[in-house]
Amino acid sequence: MFDDGTPVPAMAPGETSHEILVSRQLERIQAQDEAQRLYDAARVQGQHEPVELRPYLDGAIKRPEPTYGIRIEHGGPRLLYPGLEHAVVGEMESGKSWFAAACVAAEMRGLRRVVYLHFEEADPMGLLDQVKVCGAHPDDLAEWLSFVGVDEPRGIAKLIELRPSVVILDGVNEAMSLYGHKIREEDGAAAFRRQLVKPFTAIGAAVLCCDHVTKDGDTRGRYALGSIHKGNAINGAAFMLENVIPYGRGQRGMSRLFVVKDRPGFLRQHGSPGKLAGKTWLGDMVIDMRLDAPAEAAGLTVYPARPAPDRPMQTPEERLAIANQQLDEQVFAAVVDIIDRGREANTNTITAVVAGRRTRVVESLGRLSYGLEPKLTAAPGPNRSVIYTRLVLGESGTGDAVAGVPGESGPGPYKEGAPDAPSRDAPEYVPDASDAARTHRDTPRKRKPKGS
Repeated sequence: MFDDGTPVPAMAPGETSHEILVSRQLERIQAQDEAQRLYDAARVQGQHEPVELRPYLDGAIKRPEPTYGIRIEHGGPRLLYPGLEHAVVGEMESGKSWFAAACVAAEMRGLRRVVYLHFEEADPMGLLDQVKVCGAHPDDLAEWLSFVGVDEPRGIAKLIELRPSVVILDGVNEAMSLYGHKIREEDGAAAFRRQLVKPFTAIGAAVLCCDHVTKDGDTRGRYALGSIHKGNAINGAAFMLENVIPYGRGQRGMSRLFVVKDRPGFLRQHGSPGKLAGKTWLGDMVIDMRLDAPAEAAGLTVYPARPAPDRPMQTPEERLAIANQQLDEQVFAAVVDIIDRGREANTNTITAVVAGRRTRVVESLGRLSYGLEPKLTAAPGPNRSVIYTRLVLGESGTGDAVAGVPGESGPGPYKEGAPDAPSRDAPEYVPDASDAARTHRDTPRKRKPKGS
């Protein structure tokens, strides 16, 4: 009977009372809670316990300092912390594998074990070539380097038993995909770290992960491609490489080395702050593979951003000027070689010979043709191309005429009446490297009128 005295109607056949429905719902909830409890008990072993802080407070346990991996020249620090995770990121051919190879060579000199897991290459030949360039002896490599070309997911228990000082994980995105972890999700980065990183750091090894960056240089910041958790959870140091001069056999290349995260805090003091917050310029990684390279400069060397007091400090602008000078030498040698072979030295044939970005090669051609000390002349060629020839001083009269500046004694490299030819009525005209942009074309592109 309800509160107002109205009798409760009898239930229709097949209906269930409200009390029974509630009771059944409670039973289902209790069953779910019990299932979750059993799952958690099977998944979590033991109980959380607080850490004993006295050894830390007494100094018995200290924060690790960077004692593994490659060392910066002129008394600089090593770059890897024992028992912590690290990463080196950069565009392709920025030197990530070279950086890892240099860390391997450093451990070989200390007769310490290194495990190298390569998720992009199964053949160790490339790594062995790089490590030998970095100064490692073949006998030490055979004894102390353990290389694994990973092509399917397998366990790492046998590798942990080797007790390495340094572990390299080359190709993080390939590794995550191979082991079934999502590259762009936080859970994927965390699962990868639990499976392949923490087992090695737990035995005191410094783990170095080689990773790629996004294509957009303006928005990538300090992070690798994929989940932001890749970098956030690193407890050691993260490095970024930016190539300035391409590497290659018989050449001298250079990449700038930045530290973009330094959790223990021992590395930034050896660098110079950059424009981007948290990005500290540590130095320049130079790889010299020229046959005539001095013995003290051959191989891979990391020169400091802040040299010792007895060495003059070089600003990034000064280092860029040195890099441009070295690239100009490579481009000039390529032009001479092309001409000696009886071929036409235009932008396409030159960029095919010189390793590096086309824009930097074009800028170099501009400096060599219109700079203060020109070595080349540029003249219009067929199909709106530009033909470069070697400049011979005194060939066309005054230096200005030889350099491609119209003057009293010669027409310069421009054809008379060419659309881009500078006016003879402008004696104050002084060309500079910015004129290189005009070498892309010799006639202006005609635009179609609207409505045509």
